[in-house]
Amino acid sequence: MRRLGDNRTGDALSRTTWMLAMGPGIRENVVVDRAVESIDLVPTLTQRLGLNARFAQGHVLREVV
Repeated sequence: MRRLGDNRTGDALSRTTWMLAMGPGIRENVVVDRAVESIDLVPTLTQRLGLNARFAQGHVLREVV
């Protein structure tokens, strides 16, 4: 039985995350069309914001920072 709000089915689509980056310092018209891990979002966003994510397990997406 699934819990209310639990939409994890275990298939690849349920593990897919997309990200759109916009704003000052973000290069325009750049599309990253390669597989990255969802755990890469935290180190990427924290570096972009000037924060420390030393305990994050992912890698910084260099296309965004």
